[in-house]
Amino acid sequence: MNKNKTIERLIHNKPEAQLKELIFGLCKQFPDAYEYLLRWGKGEGADDINEELAVEYWEKAESIIDEFNQYGGGSDYEENEAYAYLESLEGLIPMLSWKRRQKIMDDMLVQYFRGNSGFDDILTDTCFKLCKEHEEWLYLAEQLIERGGNWDKRLVMNIYKIIGADEKFLELRKRELRYGSDYFELVDYYTNKGDKEKALAYAHKGLEQGEGRMDQIVPYLFNHYGNKDDSIELEKLFVSCDSMDKEKAYAAGRLYKYYKAKDNYENAKKYLIKEFDYIHSPKLDELFWNIKGYLNESDWQATHDKLFSDMKKRDKSAYMQR
Repeated sequence: MNKNKTIERLIHNKPEAQLKELIFGLCKQFPDAYEYLLRWGKGEGADDINEELAVEYWEKAESIIDEFNQYGGGSDYEENEAYAYLESLEGLIPMLSWKRRQKIMDDMLVQYFRGNSGFDDILTDTCFKLCKEHEEWLYLAEQLIERGGNWDKRLVMNIYKIIGADEKFLELRKRELRYGSDYFELVDYYTNKGDKEKALAYAHKGLEQGEGRMDQIVPYLFNHYGNKDDSIELEKLFVSCDSMDKEKAYAAGRLYKYYKAKDNYENAKKYLIKEFDYIHSPKLDELFWNIKGYLNESDWQATHDKLFSDMKKRDKSAYMQR
């Protein structure tokens, strides 16, 4: 039987009241029918319908996220379903009023701050997409500052950079300095502003006071003093890295390359061997052969046994292949 023809026969010439009754009944009986009806009616010039559909998508995603928050996760099927609803919501954002976007954002932040669903990234990403105007970004920043933690402060700093609120960014960034990456954000900021003096000052401060990795700050400083051909500052920088146990292998490798380019064999040899002392496997084996290729025969014979012994302790698989 042709279902389309049957449906056409049933609704043909039916009064408006009966058609409404049919639609209401279907929506009551089958929840997905309401969403289908909204999708059918959405589009340009249908603002109310677009907003209702956005609410429908969010409420379905929210129901799943709320459950995930309660139990600390859920099924892959439900997770994918929630992502699909949020993706559908995202497509409607350009057609939503700020009042509607604000309400959805507030609800999203409630779920985000519970922090047990695994949807944190998509929730904050969607909140960012819900903002258009300067005041809307500031509203989101205020919510994150008021209720959030350290990661949320980083999100707020990103917001300040997006909207060009430099003073607010600097105030918050300078108040929240702990890791090397925190200091480097100021190095990058002042570099882009053309203030090399302040950028350099924060790079040194970060090296001395920052915690964690220095894989952005140390290269910045080596590039700065290398471009100035300032061997004294480069040597000081190595001492700082060595004494603070930060990026020691990188610092030694940079000085080896610096002196090698100047045909200063003795200093290049010194730092190449220091790099071997600090490097970790699996790069240990590669560096071993680099040293053999660079050192003259007498120096290689003098250091060969020590390097071999060190490799045996630190990288047995590479040692067994020698």
